[in-house]
Amino acid sequence: MSLRLYFPMEGVISLLHHVHASSEHEPSESERAGGLICDGALVWVSDGGGVYLMSGGLPSLLSDPDDQNSNVVVRAHGWDPDDDHPYTNDTVLGGDDFAEHLHTGDIPLEALIRRHADGHRWFVLAVADADTVIPGVARELPDDIYHIYHG
Repeated sequence: MSLRLYFPMEGVISLLHHVHASSEHEPSESERAGGLICDGALVWVSDGGGVYLMSGGLPSLLSDPDDQNSNVVVRAHGWDPDDDHPYTNDTVLGGDDFAEHLHTGDIPLEALIRRHADGHRWFVLAVADADTVIPGVARELPDDIYHIYHG
């Protein structure tokens, strides 16, 4: 089974600008456990049925500077907690909440800006399985937004 998640490109570019401008980055759990330093990442989150991206840059990108829990997020289209989407445990996302790093070395900001200028309106994460996530772009949303395949 695979799944494609569509995020508005403008929001993703804004998050990537923050990641690149940050001098420090929140390490992932595996980086923290290994004593490694994060070079920069978008954080991909599944939380309470919602799916979104946020910046891993420090200090955090906040929508309210007085609220340290107000991270700016870019939600996957159709994956807001209140949206009528498939249950995550019926997809490759699984039923557990998670926060995974998408390192910015795998997501070149300049290329995304060029693609957006060329009419690509969506940043796409193709999720093949728990360990395989492939970033891409799309001009339009598919007719079946959840784009779930059973393989």
